[in-house]
Formats: sequence, C-alpha cells, structure tokens
Amino acid sequence: MPTVTLLLFFLLLLALLAYALKLPSLALPIGIMTFSYKQIAALAIPFLQSHDTLFNFIVAGPILAVFAYHFSSRVKLGCHSSEGRVAMRLLWVFLGYFWFTTLWSPYLGFDSWKFLPYFVVYFWILPLLIDSDPEAVLKAFQLAWILTFLAALSLLLSPAFYLSPDTERMIIHYQAGRFEESNPLVLADLAAYLFMMSLLVLVWPPFSIERRKFSRFLHLVMVASGLALGFWLAFNTSRGETVAGIVCGCLFIALVKGRSTLHSILWLGGIMASLFVSVLLVVLLFSPKGGMEKWSARYSPDAIAEGSDQRQDLTSRNIRFALSSPATFLFGKGARATEKQVGTWPHNHFAQAFGESGMFGLLLLSSCCFLALRFGFRTLTMSREFEDQPSLILTAFMLSLLIYQLLVLSKKGSLTFWDTYMWIAIAVYSFDRIQFFLRSTSSYSEPFEAIG
Repeated sequence: MPTVTLLLFFLLLLALLAYALKLPSLALPIGIMTFSYKQIAALAIPFLQSHDTLFNFIVAGPILAVFAYHFSSRVKLGCHSSEGRVAMRLLWVFLGYFWFTTLWSPYLGFDSWKFLPYFVVYFWILPLLIDSDPEAVLKAFQLAWILTFLAALSLLLSPAFYLSPDTERMIIHYQAGRFEESNPLVLADLAAYLFMMSLLVLVWPPFSIERRKFSRFLHLVMVASGLALGFWLAFNTSRGETVAGIVCGCLFIALVKGRSTLHSILWLGGIMASLFVSVLLVVLLFSPKGGMEKWSARYSPDAIAEGSDQRQDLTSRNIRFALSSPATFLFGKGARATEKQVGTWPHNHFAQAFGESGMFGLLLLSSCCFLALRFGFRTLTMSREFEDQPSLILTAFMLSLLIYQLLVLSKKGSLTFWDTYMWIAIAVYSFDRIQFFLRSTSSYSEPFEAIG
C-alpha cells in the first residue's frame, strides 16, 4: 500500500506538470512546494536519493517550458498597477543590494551564485505565471490539494516515516544518497499548506455540492481528511508551522466571511476563541497523564522554553554583531557574514537583514513586506466592493499565505535562499492580477491604478 500511494503521487505530479501547459497557474503551487514534494519523491523513486538535484530539473524544466509556451499570449512581464510596480522595484533594489554586499562580506559569498538559477525560476519566472482569472488560480490550488493530500497520505502509510529519537520530530529515513534523513521543516511547510488548502477547498468546492447529499458528504470528508492530516503532520514536525498554519487558516476564513476589516477581525476573534476552548477541552478531557509532552516531547514546557531561548540567543547575537560598528549598522557586514562570524544564520530574516545589509537593507526588506501586505488588504477591499467571490477568496488565500510566510521567517531559513523574495513577488503579482481582472470585467472606466 505505501508503495502504491507513493507511485501514484509521483505519477500525478508528472501529469500535473504536463497539464500546466494548459493551465499555467498550476505551476505556481507545484513550484511553491518543490522541496516538500522532493522529499516524498525521493521516497517513491530511490534513484532520486542519490541524484537529489535531478528532481529540481524535473520541476524547473516544465516551469520554464510553460513560461516559454505562453510567453507571447498569457504572460505579462510586469505589473499592471502602480502599487505593484513600486513594490516589485523595491524588492529588486533590496535583492540587488544584498547580493552586492558579497563584495565586502568575510564569507566572500562566491558559492552563493550557485543559487542564481533558482532565483531566475522561482523568484522571476514563477510569479509571472499567475493567471489574471482568479478561478483559474483557484482551480490550480484545488488540483495541488489532491497532490499534497496524496503526498501526506503516503508519509502516513510509509514505514520510512518515523519519530526521530534525537530531534523528537517525524522524519523520513532514506536508504541511500547524500542525506540519510529528510528536512522536517520542509515537511512542516507541506503540512501547513495542506491545512490551508483544505480550508480553500471548504469555501470553494471543486465540484457542485448543491442539492446532492453525496456530493456534500464527499466534500466534507475531503476537507476533514485534509485538515486532520495536515494538522497531524505539522504537529509532529514543527511547533512554529503548526501554530502559524492554524492562525493563518483561521485568518483566511475570517477574511472571506468578513464584510469589512472590522468584521473580519470580529470573525477572527470568534474563530480563535472557539478554537482555544476546543483545544482546552481536548487537553483536559483526552490528554494523557503527564500533559501534551506525552503526545510529543517537543511540546513540553522545557522543550518550548529551550527552543525559544536558542532562537532569542541567535537573534541577540546577530543584533550585537550589527551594532559592532557604525559602518556595519548602516550597511551591514555583507551577505552570509553571520554564518562566518556567528557560526550559523540567525534563523530570523529581519535580524539577518540587519546584520548583513545594515539598517539600509532592513528598511528596504521591511518596506517590501509592508507594501505587499497593504496591497493585499486594498485588493481585498476592492474585491468586496466589486462583489466578486472568486477574487475575494483568492485574495484572502494569498494574503493568508503571505502572512504565514512572514511568521515562519522569524524562526528559520536564510536570506541567501529565494523563498522570502519568491513569496513577496507571488503575493504582489497575485494582487496585481486580481485588481486587473476586477477592473477589466467591470464597468469601471477610470485609468487602472491601485486604489488608495
């Protein structure tokens, strides 16, 4: 059974990559979850364990093919709105400056250029494949939900997926290759995406459920299974992604249901309060003797305190490093300098930006995040004004995913990688395309500009 589900996952992945030629937006969720899918694909095809970069080509190749195929007809190289253009230009300025700092970095940073192809594919090309039709993008995420659910189910059934006695996390044990074990944080991301995409399937069903009892039942089973599987996988791999995924999932529902920002806040408060009461009842009624640490040792008070102290120490060391001289405070010590001076990256993108690119780089990165969030909430307001449900749902979903990424950036990753920039770019292009769609399909006749 585990082998069958793993092979089904891999075959479905290949089929969806081929189908992306017809539905370009399908490349978006697959590209987002490339490294999560890579962990499961290596379990399905052992050859990939010894040739781990091959899977990158398996995904990046079709993304490039989709881009080339639709380049002249469906791909716009840039944003329609002035707000989107400003956000992307600022992001390019930060990215260019950050890479320019390699010139004075003690790390030298020459090996950082090996990441350049990934930046081209995932930061520049992938966001451009977002369709202007919100329903097409929603359909893409619905198809990706099936693939992600199958991936998580394959893990659940696989004997190679077990609890590591060293880290108290669920990991994949490989039989060959450069890595003996999977990255649990990558699997935690997959779990959080599954949890949030299940909520997307809840509010935007992939098939008609009106007047059909079986369809409604099947829909509820799909959503409940996805939520349960996503929560189980996140709970056993990472605390941060579990909490961030639940919070942003609740935020997504609140943004969809709310008629205004204030109404969404009230919805979010009600959902979170209900969730807190439910969790409290479960813990009190069903928790084994000894508390939640009996379910997972990572949730014991000591483990939580230890993890928090370690991250605070890394962040404080990086800040002290940034304050070591006026030049470092203003312009930073250079890309990847913290890895050289502190011993590891600070697991906090904003602290890393301060240490490696100085106050100048920190303000640039913070401004990019602020502009993307403001753009998202303005697009949400616009979707409500135009009363377009697909646009509203997609805006709320992409905004929730962006906030999820900003939350987890405070605990993992490095600015040398492309995921931070990729997510900001995806969010900006999504909001830009949605605003363009709303204005082009309405009777609104003023020149297209982002609403103020």
